[in-house]
Amino acid sequence: MTVTINVTSPLSHDPAAVGETTSTTLSVTLINPTPNPRMTTWTVQRAQRRADPADPWVDAVVGTYRALPATIQGSPATFNFSFSTAGYWKIPVEVWVRSPESDVEADIVGVRVIKDIFVTVQDVVVRFAAGPIKTGYTLPVADSAIKKTVTATVVPAAEAANITLVVTGQPRATIPAASIVRNTTAGTVTFDVRGTSETPDDGNPQTPAVPDTFVEGHKNGVSKGSAPVLVVVPKRIGTPLPEANSTVTGVNRVLDRYTSPASFPPAGYVRLETIYVQWLMVPVDDQCGNRLDSLYTGVFVSEDGKVTNQPMRSDGTYQDPVGFGQGKEPGPSEVLEGSAAALAWPTDAPMSLPPIGYLQREEDISVSVGGHSLDPAVVGRYSGS
Repeated sequence: MTVTINVTSPLSHDPAAVGETTSTTLSVTLINPTPNPRMTTWTVQRAQRRADPADPWVDAVVGTYRALPATIQGSPATFNFSFSTAGYWKIPVEVWVRSPESDVEADIVGVRVIKDIFVTVQDVVVRFAAGPIKTGYTLPVADSAIKKTVTATVVPAAEAANITLVVTGQPRATIPAASIVRNTTAGTVTFDVRGTSETPDDGNPQTPAVPDTFVEGHKNGVSKGSAPVLVVVPKRIGTPLPEANSTVTGVNRVLDRYTSPASFPPAGYVRLETIYVQWLMVPVDDQCGNRLDSLYTGVFVSEDGKVTNQPMRSDGTYQDPVGFGQGKEPGPSEVLEGSAAALAWPTDAPMSLPPIGYLQREEDISVSVGGHSLDPAVVGRYSGS
């Protein structure tokens, strides 16, 4: 019979803080078991500790750690460990799987296997949520309002007062000092992370970007925990790119630099147009080939250097009116804002479409999001606008 110990649940805390309980669950797999294996007994053996990874293991002093239960039967089995001394710990856990063929001790068939559980124990631990801290920025960077608010947990809680936040690795992000809030009752440090330059990537989602920037929580200059930072930026129009493909009805619109579609008549004037457009949801991807993060929600989009007045949505798309617009005929098509002609135009009868050949015009459209030029942008779209 072959017995393998499996880690069903990894340590709940690793590293763990002094005095904190960390738990793990172990189970066994039996290969070619003897008939009717009747008993699985787990026993925690004497722990060992070293102060530095290069030091030899030394039997731990009794009382510097606790392992509960010390003995337990059945599989799976959950163990709780706690430590009163910082360091690198090794805790051997033995399992004895046996199958009595009779009530005679000599007839017992069994296998003993030991699994070493390794735990790093620190005087203070700073923990971040799983995964990278994702942030970004618009251009110019100095005017960017994009930020990611992060809460780190500190154990023991009172040590939150002594934690300094440091950006290490490549300087692609900053932590404004004014954003840092410490709570020594809850044991938290809350702060903002703002991007300043993008994390490099080849744009292939199959080979995700490897963050080279980190946020570390330090005490007395020593790191007590860290998290990677991924700075994402708008990089390209996503696929599939939607195309206008439905029947639309003409609508009269009073346009200016604040409307969508936008128009740019002289100051104090508005433009009267009949528009035939289909509103498309255009996807935008980041440099990693993923849909743009919701960090950019509300950031405005420009096409061919003109603001569309359509902000990025939380799903990484923006709404784009695609089709044809024609100024009022007979003119004038540009009239004073608030004039009788401007007020009457929305309820006037829409003008007819021009010949279809004029409408079907293939265009390449440059696009920027928050000052970041997209490449590729919109290529080969049929439009008359």
